[in-house]
Amino acid sequence: MRYLILILLFQTISFSVYSQESIIKTNSLRFKINPLQFAIIGECALTSEYFFLKQYGINLKLGYQIPFDYDFMYNHYQGPIIQIGFKKYFKNKIKNRYSIMHYTGIELLYKNISHNYTSYHTTTTHENYNSKNKIGLKAVIGNEFIFLRSFIIEFYGGYGISYFSSCEFEKTYDTIQGQKINLKTSENKEHKFLPNIHLGIKIGFNIPLNNNKIEDKIF
Repeated sequence: MRYLILILLFQTISFSVYSQESIIKTNSLRFKINPLQFAIIGECALTSEYFFLKQYGINLKLGYQIPFDYDFMYNHYQGPIIQIGFKKYFKNKIKNRYSIMHYTGIELLYKNISHNYTSYHTTTTHENYNSKNKIGLKAVIGNEFIFLRSFIIEFYGGYGISYFSSCEFEKTYDTIQGQKINLKTSENKEHKFLPNIHLGIKIGFNIPLNNNKIEDKIF
């Protein structure tokens, strides 16, 4: 409950800070990637967003967790990632060759990753299956820098709560004359709620769906 209260407080502060209407006057499609998530944690994902009614955005993120093995860290898990979100855009500052859009929003994430392996010994075979599920809800705020009305650089941060569930299943067999005799079976499950603090950067493109009209205003 306290995490949900903090999310609502986070959103209330965001609305009080960003209190003016956006001045982008066109519907558009936006496509973004997060290069740091791909380079550091192996998360390959594309976020598509529909911007409409001058100040709202609905986004869908589809991706896949890729295994990686660095000298300082590794991850053998892989699986799909799905995230949906809603944004409310506020005041827009027009510069010489770019504009700045502020937003606040809420996002819902689902991640299902797994890792399987089998090890063989002289007379035994060990099979291991691990799976992890994550469901997360978080409030976000961010700034979008739009260059030449097309290229986007986005900085964002958020706070929320995540529900984790994991399952580890192991089996050990004794192999005799080509037949498997089960020696040991174990299963370990875990469920927990954890806070979710997130910072990131995205790059992408903005594609207007009609004539892009930007009105200059003084803030």
